[in-house]
Formats: sequence, structure tokens, C-alpha cells
Amino acid sequence: MTWITKRGKWNWRSFLTKEEADFMREADAEAKRIAVAQSAFQKKYGLQRMKTVNRAIQRAKYAAGQQ
Repeated sequence: MTWITKRGKWNWRSFLTKEEADFMREADAEAKRIAVAQSAFQKKYGLQRMKTVNRAIQRAKYAAGQQ
């Protein structure tokens, strides 16, 4: 059996109209901004939030066992 190379990715962005390219540029910038904000949220609240949720779950399990 001969080796068949996989076709490369399509350069679809080169086929966008000017309006579509402007929209994609704006959407990509917003996606990057959101990713940065999510990362900052995770760094600031992630660990403490997870600990708080786990404590609440343990209290709920304990309360359910007491009934």
C-alpha cells in the first residue's frame, strides 16, 4: 500500500469578502478578549470557588445522612 499524504488545510480566509473579513476580524478580537477575561477569572476565583462548592457538597451529603 502506498503512502497517501493528507491534504493541507484550506486557506478559507483568503476567500472572504471585505465585509466577511471585517466581521471575522472583529469576532476574532472579541474571542481573544473573552479568552483573556476567562483566564483572569479562573486565576482570581477558580480555586476558592472550587473549594467553596466542595464544602457545600460535603455539607449537603452530611445533612442528607442525618435525616
